[in-house]
Amino acid sequence: VFFGIEHWSPRIQRRIKKHLKPAAAREKIQQLVEAGITTRVNLIYGFPFETESEFEENIIGAVDSLRIGYANNYRVKVMMFQFTPLPGTPIIEEFGDRLELREEGKAGSFSALSEAPEHEREMIRAYPAIFASYYTVPPAALSMAFLDFFSDVARPCLVNFPLSFYFARLEGELTYVDLFKQLRTYLEQKHGSDWLAHARQQVSSATYEFLFDFILARFPDDERPVMTDVMEYEHNLSFISRSEEGAWNVN
Repeated sequence: VFFGIEHWSPRIQRRIKKHLKPAAAREKIQQLVEAGITTRVNLIYGFPFETESEFEENIIGAVDSLRIGYANNYRVKVMMFQFTPLPGTPIIEEFGDRLELREEGKAGSFSALSEAPEHEREMIRAYPAIFASYYTVPPAALSMAFLDFFSDVARPCLVNFPLSFYFARLEGELTYVDLFKQLRTYLEQKHGSDWLAHARQQVSSATYEFLFDFILARFPDDERPVMTDVMEYEHNLSFISRSEEGAWNVN
């Protein structure tokens, strides 16, 4: 069963005219997976009006969904997509004057101008409302650089290690945003200029290194063996390509 939640924040729900009730949605997901029905939860992050606390709320909802899946034979798959402007939508009408062309690079659902054939680039520049997927809308709170990092690195890290990040957040009294920023700093310091390529190619290993080197020390001595078991379990699990009955397909 597909759940087009889009966002776990009630305010964002109202803003995008979805009007879903997060508590009721969580209850339905729980009921379905307990009945043996695999569910997929789709989420969008990076709306131009999303606050940092609402981004955090969305991640909490994603992790809660994955935890439900863990307890029920991995029957929850969570897909998270970076907000992309789409032609003809109310958001384009509202924020069309703030569109910024993405010249290079690609993250999330965005295309980059450099990837388009040369003969199409002038059209893309001339008609942003039509070729909106080549553009971004600057976010209200978190930077575009942070959102791109989340799309490229932190998002797959989170999907591979949801329990580890969940316990790290609780033990360190940190937000997920804090953890993702620390993850980037750790990768930059450990792998230098090759940090992004390393993280993309070795998502599971890079996450495990971060959790083991940086997070585990924050736990009391008597809790470290349990946390180590959780990390190793998710590290091993991340190399398994699950069938449609499983929670997700990972690298």
